[in-house]
Amino acid sequence: MGPNSLLADIDGFDSSLKTESPVVFSPPVLTINSFKFGISPIKDWTPPRTNYDFGSREFNNLLCWLNTTVPDLIEILSPSAEGLIEGLKKKDMLLLTSSLDELIGKGEGLTPSGDDFAAGVIAAYVRGNQEKDELASFLQKLQFLVEEKCSQTNAVSQTMLWYASRGEGALYITEVIDAVYSNSGNALRSAQYLFKIGASSGKYLLAGIVRGCKILLDGRIGNG
Repeated sequence: MGPNSLLADIDGFDSSLKTESPVVFSPPVLTINSFKFGISPIKDWTPPRTNYDFGSREFNNLLCWLNTTVPDLIEILSPSAEGLIEGLKKKDMLLLTSSLDELIGKGEGLTPSGDDFAAGVIAAYVRGNQEKDELASFLQKLQFLVEEKCSQTNAVSQTMLWYASRGEGALYITEVIDAVYSNSGNALRSAQYLFKIGASSGKYLLAGIVRGCKILLDGRIGNG
């Protein structure tokens, strides 16, 4: 029974319930021994709400999985990572400058984890705000800043950050972002694929994307 078609309310439980127990369906009640389900049609279904439910089912599903797979990955961040997020929220170029100085080129991996996280945050933020004329000037300043700071890291990371500052990137990055913002139904599948990229890059990219998307989704709720 798909979650988008039926809602089952459990009334009681019988510990003697076994495989091949007789089943009787007398609408709207499904009975298996003394175990009863109330069955009713519904138009929509959402997973249990969490502290990170910002109004997007896709985002909520992704977070439920990520918090189970790697607890605290997106909750316990370094001061520089938090500074990047706050800098974007407040459009504070000084805070962004100091935060990127501390992130870019730092951490583990072929593309350092600081680069991966920063690229994820920036790509998600820029991609979600590209059509907003009022942010055009800020996004251009952000792009120039990222290009300036790219000299602190290797060529592979430079390319990744260059694209991120334009809201672009490899398909496995943009697919996750687009799925979250559009509620397409593909966010979790795309995130699970990204998570497996490289030894650690996918994990930190995904953490950054989640926090970048959160900035935009928080804003939607605040303006709703």
